[in-house]
Amino acid sequence: NMSAPCLNSNDVFIVKKKQAYFIWCGKGSSENERKMAGCIARRISNDGYSVIFEGQETDEFWSTIGGKQEYASSEKLAIATDLMPGRLFQISNASGIFTLEEIPNWSQQDLVPEDVMLLDVRDTIFLWVGEKANREEMKESTNLALQYLKADPSQRDLDTPIVVLKQGHEPVTFTGFFGPWDADLWKGHRTFEELKKQIELENSGVPS
Repeated sequence: NMSAPCLNSNDVFIVKKKQAYFIWCGKGSSENERKMAGCIARRISNDGYSVIFEGQETDEFWSTIGGKQEYASSEKLAIATDLMPGRLFQISNASGIFTLEEIPNWSQQDLVPEDVMLLDVRDTIFLWVGEKANREEMKESTNLALQYLKADPSQRDLDTPIVVLKQGHEPVTFTGFFGPWDADLWKGHRTFEELKKQIELENSGVPS
């Protein structure tokens, strides 16, 4: 039976509770490990699964594996994670020049469909391309991600994977950093220009 001492900060575990599944991701686990766990969980679960990152465990999760206990955990990994939490940036050229603006206390609601967003989770750089992002932003975003790595004072590995993904096609290795993910969040979303045009039409008395 699965129990807390079986966990390891360097690995990913799939835990089953009746018909429910949890994917527990250790701080030292790789993107490929998390992606593979997601693929397996999708195949064996009919009711979906929950992704839990080390340090964010729920009472339900601990109860499922018999309670919280000590397990193989790397102090070095824990320190690195504390020093470098996930960081979210908005890439935009709305002002005529490309800017990279950090978003504090971010959530899924901070992902802007009109722009490209950069999520830095230390071992991977994600570039989330909003469905209404312009071509210039999409073309320049990878170069900006490389410049971001080069400018990091901690001397980041320039071979850090840069993963480009499109809005609406987010893998669990990305959505897991945002807590509960709402796939319908952007349904009916309108840009500022679209809203402006709608208001102008309404004020002119012309039906949209």
